[in-house]
Amino acid sequence: MRECVVLKASAGTGKTYRLSLEYIKALIHGENYRDILVMTFTKKATGEIKERILQFLEKIVRGEGEDILNNILGLDKSLEVDRDKLKEIYREVSVNRDRLKIYTIDSFVNSIFKNVIAPYLNILSYDIIDDVENEEILRKTFEKIVENRKEFGRFKKFFEKNTERNIDNYLESIKNLIYDRWKMLLIEEKGQLKKKNPYEVEDDLTVYMDSIVRIIEEIKIRKKNQDPVENFFKSAYKKYFPLDIEKKNKFIEENWNTFVKDDKLWNGNKTKSTKAVDISDLVSEMEDINEKLKEKISLKIYNKDVIDYENEIVSFISNLYSIYDNIKFTEKRFTHNDISSYTFKYINSPEINLIDENGVTDYFLEIFEGDIKTLFIDEFQDTSILQWKILNGIIKRSESVICVGDEKQSIYGWRGGEKSLFENLDSILNGRIETLNVSYRSKESVVEFTNKIFTSISNSYDEEFGEMDLAWNFTSVEGKSKELGYVEILENDFGEEDEKTTGEILVEDIERKFKGDYHDLCVIARTNRELNEIGRLLSERKIPYILDSNESIVEHRAIEGIYKLFKFLVYEDYFSLLEFLRCDLININSKSMKEVIEKRFLVESFLRNEMETLDFLGEIFEKIRHIKNILKDHRGQLKYLYEEVIKAFGIGELYKTKSDLKNLNFFIDLMREYGNIYDFLRDLEENKSSNRFKQVSLEEKNAVILMTIHKSKGLEYETVYYYHRALPSRGGSGLQFHIELSKDYESVLNYLFIDKKYEKLMKFISEDYGYIEEKAYKDKQEEINALYVVLTRAKNNLIVVLDKKVDKYLQIAFENLEKDTFGVFKREEREKELSTEEKLPIEVDFQMDLCDEDKLNANLEKIMEIHREFNLEAESKRLMGTGVHFYLENIIYDTEEERKKSFNLTMSKYGTLIGEERLYTILKSKELDEFMKKNKLIFSREWDYIYPEYEIYVEATQELRRIDRIMIKKPKDYPMGEILIVDYKTGGMNQSQIDEYVHLIEEQLRDIGEYENYNVKGEFMEIKLPEIKL
Repeated sequence: MRECVVLKASAGTGKTYRLSLEYIKALIHGENYRDILVMTFTKKATGEIKERILQFLEKIVRGEGEDILNNILGLDKSLEVDRDKLKEIYREVSVNRDRLKIYTIDSFVNSIFKNVIAPYLNILSYDIIDDVENEEILRKTFEKIVENRKEFGRFKKFFEKNTERNIDNYLESIKNLIYDRWKMLLIEEKGQLKKKNPYEVEDDLTVYMDSIVRIIEEIKIRKKNQDPVENFFKSAYKKYFPLDIEKKNKFIEENWNTFVKDDKLWNGNKTKSTKAVDISDLVSEMEDINEKLKEKISLKIYNKDVIDYENEIVSFISNLYSIYDNIKFTEKRFTHNDISSYTFKYINSPEINLIDENGVTDYFLEIFEGDIKTLFIDEFQDTSILQWKILNGIIKRSESVICVGDEKQSIYGWRGGEKSLFENLDSILNGRIETLNVSYRSKESVVEFTNKIFTSISNSYDEEFGEMDLAWNFTSVEGKSKELGYVEILENDFGEEDEKTTGEILVEDIERKFKGDYHDLCVIARTNRELNEIGRLLSERKIPYILDSNESIVEHRAIEGIYKLFKFLVYEDYFSLLEFLRCDLININSKSMKEVIEKRFLVESFLRNEMETLDFLGEIFEKIRHIKNILKDHRGQLKYLYEEVIKAFGIGELYKTKSDLKNLNFFIDLMREYGNIYDFLRDLEENKSSNRFKQVSLEEKNAVILMTIHKSKGLEYETVYYYHRALPSRGGSGLQFHIELSKDYESVLNYLFIDKKYEKLMKFISEDYGYIEEKAYKDKQEEINALYVVLTRAKNNLIVVLDKKVDKYLQIAFENLEKDTFGVFKREEREKELSTEEKLPIEVDFQMDLCDEDKLNANLEKIMEIHREFNLEAESKRLMGTGVHFYLENIIYDTEEERKKSFNLTMSKYGTLIGEERLYTILKSKELDEFMKKNKLIFSREWDYIYPEYEIYVEATQELRRIDRIMIKKPKDYPMGEILIVDYKTGGMNQSQIDEYVHLIEEQLRDIGEYENYNVKGEFMEIKLPEIKL
């Protein structure tokens, strides 16, 4: 019988600690580490859990972890602890620390894709890219649509109807459709994709208006009012009355938005009851008729526009996915979202044999080398429906499941995270709920403050939406620490005459309180735009800061325009030209953009010097043509190009902050390393997300950390400033893809493609579309969740800085507070360090830097020196040797099936690094085949155990050693057992290395009392690789 526990853990309540205890408890119960699977949301979390498990086991074994052991026993009173067995567990886990099955969900799904789905799709190797890099593929997808006249003709109607009217928003719509592909996969899986039928509705809607008019006439009689009937209606409807019936119906249809949006059509002041005349019965009757009119209008517009729109989208989306997939499978570059989508699409295929009606198959378990008896899933509230569909097969097969999460920290709905899945998980899995409600992170005042704030928010939300069966649940937590801590609320209450920005208030407070000591201080805001503003203010006051960004240098605002212009110049890609014109550097308006698109032929002719003048945007295009001519005249040499671009567009004048100038200087230094723009751009395109091309920060030590709410999740700081600015109202526009799932998330109940402007119709059409309105409330809950995340990051000091506009629920909560400070401000004493800014002033005069030939020559000399040190041939041979080692690692008995499987795995893993043709030649070479035939002994079935890539953890040096292959014959019918250690060599040999391996194995035998029973030998085996041209 499967045991399922849903562990609800508020922020800072020790969920990582608890998961580590549960893991050790499973080991004590007799579970093998190979049969325990842990999945988390981030790489950081996987590292933390692994380290905790090893540290706790070590402390228990050394007799220093009685409190840990007691807490484990507290989880299971029946648990019996054998100290000797614990030592064995610790030794095995330590030796195999790199084999513990602790994954991020993305990496686990990628393992399935890499080992099974990709080979099934004939993909031998591929790259994983992030969303930023994927934008290039989205652009290519859009270009394919635009370039193909036939395809564009089909999509043109959709583009014209869509309320998104510029290229950036078209791309965003395409991006959203790609991200929402899981919805389409679910619909198609159940065979539910079908055309919607129109509703029955009468053609003439004037009858409802006539009924309202008749009631108005009755009101006139009762009130003895002689005004014309139309004067009783709002001004928006007065043009209706003089029209004939046909035009009246047309007026209703054309003004449907006004009819549906208004709560009433009539003038409320003229239809009020008085003491003398009660007309409430007539008003109530009008309201009923008006609701009926809204329903009929909604049905008519649904039939006329919404159904047609959805049919167009379904046709469009099918072609969109086809174009996108063709690019993906050609380039073999996938995001984690792509990998999840393709994995889900094929995982249930009988040919693949990964999942059946009972969950994952034995074949699936073979891939992951062990039975999955115990499963832990962390941060479950961020699990997407697609991930859930993939994981559910493992859950069905597991004997014990613990899912940990906190619905209050669900802030990834925009990328598929489904909060309600975790809220209903106990009923879906038929499990029990446990709660962690003691905060070990925050001091007393911080815990008290957050308890008050979110209790108030929870109550306010319930009062507003309780009748709709919607709730934002919050239970107060207890603070473990009795130290006071500190909370302060700073408000921007400056008047217009004495204006001071909220960012200035925040930065001045940091300057006043911290006086040069900025360790463990984090400023958190919603957006990077807000953080950039704060960074600029900090820079002005010479306060060092780190803007935690993984973004590529080409996304920096001072570089983005240069990069897009370069792409156009090199590839003559008109779409890149449009992007350049729309970036902050140029930023032409929508009208001009439309003209550039419509007059593409003229623009391209002008830039090819086929025309003397251009009658629109002439100055801009003249500069571009001038730079294009420089590119041609100097054959792409960068030293003649980048200086001219910077001068022509005044980049140095436009971007003046230290961050701008440092990243601009860094970009210039990168360009100097290349002789021409073609090599530079190719390298940049291929490695855009690598650390080499990452934006640079101003500071590294003793600096204020700037971070978005989403990046701060799971982290903690001694002091947190929260910069709060109310979110603008989300009117939104464009394509929306809605889906409603059953409560167990097994089936699709309904779906709808719709333009945002039509959504208001759906509540009048059918209760079947109530989930659309519910989605808006879920979005509001996610905003509250974001507040919860940010206000629970502080350990000691929490300072909330409020802009003039504050989110509604937070405003109500603050109004209920009796004061704006709690506790006592305190900083941990540290030895003050000189900031990097004081040590190393930034060289900001890049114009002089550009012209400094001595510096340029010094840079070139430095690059040549690096190239001399880095021997390309040696590196290539090292990679080829690694590939061969990996190939042999996956062969136990040298069967044809093993060779085929290992070949596919090796091509998948190393094909891109080594080159597919090169690697193919090596793996299929006669030299490698002869090596395996010559050394049949190591593949013999006479060995009782064969371990490829056997790992030994050396406690003395705390290092891990890997032996290429070890074979064991037990001492049964032999006078002694035999152990043969093999070290493959494709390069030089080192006898001391094989001697060390023999010594380590002998020590292990001594530890278990088997040293006298085995003869241990070590042997080098040389693999001669074929001559490959590098």
